[in-house]
Amino acid sequence: MAEGLPIMTAFRTHTPMRALVCLTVLLGSVPALAQSSGGPTTDSWVVVPVEPGDAEDPRATQLAVRLREALGESGVAVLDDTEAGEIVEERVSAPVSELSESDINAWASSSQAALRALARADYDNAREALVAAQEVAQRAAEELNREAERAREVLDTCLFTARVFLETHQRTEAERQVRSCRVLVPEVEPRRHRHPPEVHALLERIDAEETNGGLQVTSAPSGCTVRINGVPQGETPFAVEQLARGDYRLQVECSEEEHGRVHLVRVDEGTTRIHVDVGFDRALASRPFPRLTAPEQRLEHGRLLAAALGTTVVVVAAPGSAHVLRIDPDGRASQLVMPASGDVTVAATMLQERRSMDLTGDAPEPIDAPSAPGERPRLAVATLDDERAPTHDAPRGPGLPGWRIGLGIGVLAIGAGVLGASAYLLGDQGTRGDAYAAFDGDFTDPDFARLQLDWKDARAPFMATAAISGVLMGVGAGLLAPAREGMPWWGWVTGGVGLVLGVTAVILAAGAESCANEAGTVAERQACVDGRQQRGTAALVGFSALPFVAVSLSALIQSPDSDTQVAFVPSRDGASLVLGGRF
Repeated sequence: MAEGLPIMTAFRTHTPMRALVCLTVLLGSVPALAQSSGGPTTDSWVVVPVEPGDAEDPRATQLAVRLREALGESGVAVLDDTEAGEIVEERVSAPVSELSESDINAWASSSQAALRALARADYDNAREALVAAQEVAQRAAEELNREAERAREVLDTCLFTARVFLETHQRTEAERQVRSCRVLVPEVEPRRHRHPPEVHALLERIDAEETNGGLQVTSAPSGCTVRINGVPQGETPFAVEQLARGDYRLQVECSEEEHGRVHLVRVDEGTTRIHVDVGFDRALASRPFPRLTAPEQRLEHGRLLAAALGTTVVVVAAPGSAHVLRIDPDGRASQLVMPASGDVTVAATMLQERRSMDLTGDAPEPIDAPSAPGERPRLAVATLDDERAPTHDAPRGPGLPGWRIGLGIGVLAIGAGVLGASAYLLGDQGTRGDAYAAFDGDFTDPDFARLQLDWKDARAPFMATAAISGVLMGVGAGLLAPAREGMPWWGWVTGGVGLVLGVTAVILAAGAESCANEAGTVAERQACVDGRQQRGTAALVGFSALPFVAVSLSALIQSPDSDTQVAFVPSRDGASLVLGGRF
C-alpha cells in the first residue's frame, strides 16, 4: 500500500464468532495501545528546585515538594520526581553513563574471547562473547569511546559480529550490523588486518551512501569540543555532511576536565541542527530528581527547560525569601515572593492564575512579572522514543519483553493444539456422516434418525474449536511480532499468506455442493456429507489465516511511522471494531 494512503476498516459484530475475530485484532494491538497511553506526557507541569551544587540548605527542595502536592490537590497534573527526571533525560540531556574499571576489563575480555572463537570458527561462542561486549558498548558508548585506541577496539569488536554473519551466510544481517557499527563509532577507521575484505567493503559502501545525513552543532559559548558517541569530532560551530543515519549521543565540552551531558540526537537524511547551551547543561541535574544549580540564572535556565520540555515549569529558589517562577513553553513568566514556610495553597492558586505577587506581607502585593525573553537560539533537542532507541550490533533480532514472548508462545502453542483437535473433530464428523449416508433402510427407521442426528451434532464442537484455535493463534502471533519502522517486509508477506488462505477458504466454501435432500438417496445424502466436509475444511483454512493477518496488523499498528488507531465502538444492535489512520 502506498505511503500515506488513509485506511479505515470496520468489522461489525453481531455473533460470538465475529466478536472473537474482533478480540484477536484488539489483543494484537495491546502493545501499541500501551505505548500510546503509557508514560509521562508534557501536558503535565514540572516543579524544579534551585539548589547550588555545594548548598546544604534544603529549603528550596522542601518547598518544591509542598508546591507539587498543592498543585496536584488543586487539579493541576504535575510529574513526580521519577517521571520528571525521565522526561528531562529523554527530551533535554542526561548524565554520562557510569563505566567502572571492571566494566572496561569485562568488555576487553569479551572482545578477546570473541576474536579467539572467530579464529577457530566457533561461531556460537563468538556470538556469546560479542553480545557481552556489545552490552557494555551500547550502554556507555560516550565513555568507552573517549580514548582513540579504545574507540578503534570498540569498532573492531562490533565488526566481528558482521564477520560472524558473513561467514554464516547472512549477508543482509551483516550489512545491518556494519551500519550499526558505523553509528556506534563514527569517523573512526578499523584495523585493516583484523577483518576480511568483505567487511571493509561494506563499511566503505555505507560511509559513501547518498542517504547519509548531516549534523550541525552550535553552542554557547562557541569553540567547544563536539563528541559524538564519545569520539571527538571538532569544535563548535561544527558541521559534518556524511554521517550514517541513526541515533547518537552528543556531548559539547568546553574544558578538558568536564564530561558534558548527553544529548540524544537522531540523524536522518538532510541536516539535523542542534544548539547546546553549555551553561545550562552545567546547571542542570536530573538525578535523583530534576534541579537547577545556578540561582542567579534561574529565569533564563527555567525558560530553556520549559521550551525544551514543551510544558510549564515551576522554578523554586530560596535565597532568604522563597522566589517561585511559573514559566510557560513560550517564555512567558510570572513570579511569587513568599516565605519558605508560607501557605502553598495560596501560592498554587496564584501560579495557576499567572499572577505575580509578593506574599511576604500581611496582604498580597502585586509585583512586576519577569520581562519577556530576548531573541536567542533555543535548545534544539532531538528525542528518542522506546520503539526507535539505538539497537547496535547484538547478533540477534530486536528484543521483545520476556512476558510477551512467553505469553505469545504459550497462546500460540495452545491455539495450535486446539487446531489439531478441531481437525480431528472434522474427521470424526466425516466418519459419522459416512455412516449416516450409507444407511440402507427407510428414512422413517429410528436408526436413521439417530445416525442423522449424530452427524449433525458433530458440527458444533468442530466449529467452536476451529474458531477458538484461530483466535488463540492470532493473539499469540500478534504478540510475537516485533515493532519495526514502517511496514516490514515480513508484515507484507504474512499479510499476503493470510489473504491467500482467506481467498482459498472462500473458494472452498463457494464450491461445496449444496444439500439436495438429507433424507433422500444414498448419493444425495453423501453429497450433503461431502458438502459439509468441504465447508468444514474451508472453515479450518479460514481460521488458520488469522495468525498471519494478526502478525501483519500488529506490525502495522506498532510501526513508529503509523498513526493507526484502534477503537471498539458498541452500539444498540452490535459493535464495531474500527481501524483507521495512515502508514
